[in-house]
Order: sequence, then C-alpha cells, then structure tokens
Amino acid sequence: MLKLRSVGHRRRSLVFIGTFVLLGIANPASTSAQTFNDVSTDYWAFSFIEILAANGITAGCGGGNYCPNDPVSRAQMAVFLERGINGATFIPPPATGNVFDDVGATDFAAAFIEQLFADGITAGCGGGNYCPNNNVTRAQMAVFLLRARYGSTYSPPPAIGVFADVPIGSFADAFIEQLAAEGITSGCGGGNYCPNDTITRAQMAVFMVRTFNLTLPPAPLNWDEGDWDEELWQ
Repeated sequence: MLKLRSVGHRRRSLVFIGTFVLLGIANPASTSAQTFNDVSTDYWAFSFIEILAANGITAGCGGGNYCPNDPVSRAQMAVFLERGINGATFIPPPATGNVFDDVGATDFAAAFIEQLFADGITAGCGGGNYCPNNNVTRAQMAVFLLRARYGSTYSPPPAIGVFADVPIGSFADAFIEQLAAEGITSGCGGGNYCPNDTITRAQMAVFMVRTFNLTLPPAPLNWDEGDWDEELWQ
C-alpha cells in the first residue's frame, strides 16, 4: 500500500515527478509565450513557428527575430530538412566541397547540403550545382518534404489533377497532390496550389510541423518550495 511519509523539500520534486510518470501524465507546454520579436501571438503561423523553435529546428534569423515573410533558400532548406529527419542535435559530417561545384566546404550549410545529397533527397539543380542561394518554390518543396519523410526512393501515386494550376504531367504534380492528400497543404486558395511561388519561412514552419508531426516538448515540472509531512511508502 502506498502512503506518504515525511520527506524534505529536496526530495519532494522527485516524488511528484515519479507519480506523474507512473500515471502517464505530462504537463503540456503552452504556445502563449512569444519567442520571436516579429511573430506575435496573433500571427497566423504563430503556433507552428513556436513548435519549430521549441524542437530546436530553428533559432530564427538573428536579433531575436524569425523573419516569417522572408523566402527560404535551398541552403536553408537543407538545414530544415536534415534537422526534421534527424533531430535538432544532428550534426552532419564535415563538408568536402566536392559534391556540388557551387558549394564550397566552408560555405553556409555546406555539410547539411552534402548530407541531403547523400540521403538521396536532392541531386542539385543541374550542371553539377546545388544553387544554394535560390529560393525554394512550392513545387520543389513538395518533393523535398515527401522524400525527407519517406526516403529517397519514395514515389507517390500518379497525379489525377487536383489543383487547377497543376496539370497532369507538370513538374512535381504527383508529389504536390500527395502533399495535399496527407493534409500537409490545401493549396494557396481558389483551387490552386501556386507551384511556382516561393516558400516563406512562416509557410515552411507549417509544412515542417505537419510533415514531421512535430509537437511542443513537455514543459519542466515546477513545484512550490515547502516540506511534505505525509508518509510516502509503507
């Protein structure tokens, strides 16, 4: 029979944490706190951006900001994807500078870009290049995300013509429709997908959270100071 006995305040937290673990109770984190100066709590993608930050996928764009309306470059995309696949603490092997002609070993995100290639998620932009400074389009993003989620050999079902501006046979048509089928996107409005539009950092947060099923990590359990005078075990 479990009872509480006298314990000091230094043991009190351990007792209650153990109780929560035994009962399977987690203290969910809240998205009410604002992490970035330029992403207010009423911003349309606030919760997604907060989840991305809480999982360590992004630390923003500097100066306490996230720059939600900035486009996502192909170099940045490599970092987003590899961290989504492997976790926030993932560090790829050092870059060699021998994979793409336009990505030197010391360039920004070089190691992530080369890892993305090694994982078979990208073959570059053609001509032996990766085009790290080019912005990612919504069509390209569909391919990136689904290959990152399912592996380099993934092939979606044939397109059937879901979006008015993505005709069957167009670039990434099957990937785009599969992204919609999985609830990761509903398009850009009016029955369209806008495949040639560039992705913003806010939009990328939404896509990343949905693709990798990211959630807020549990918040630490905090307890008021004080002693407990009950019996714990007997």
